[in-house]
Amino acid sequence: MTTISYECAKKLKEFLGESAPKPMDQDCFYSDNFEYMYWNTPAYELQDLFSKKFCEAMRNKIKWGINESPMTSKEISNVMFSAYYEKGLPAVEKELFRLMENK
Repeated sequence: MTTISYECAKKLKEFLGESAPKPMDQDCFYSDNFEYMYWNTPAYELQDLFSKKFCEAMRNKIKWGINESPMTSKEISNVMFSAYYEKGLPAVEKELFRLMENK
């Protein structure tokens, strides 16, 4: 499973507020015949982070470059995809934190 950490998901939900998209998968997952609900913090997976909904929500919250012009959804997706390609999921989380700090 390629789910980001609880800490990162919590920060994303706080950062995006009401515009935070729900994960693409169900609102629950199954493990050892028990059902667990995503009560307060969704468990985002890579597919969620690269989705158009997620990238658009991020685009509306962050600024990019010297002119402080908004990043495009494609730029956000490219930043996260490049991080994943180079160093995996921990690098994606690091980029998400960096993007949230540059709002």
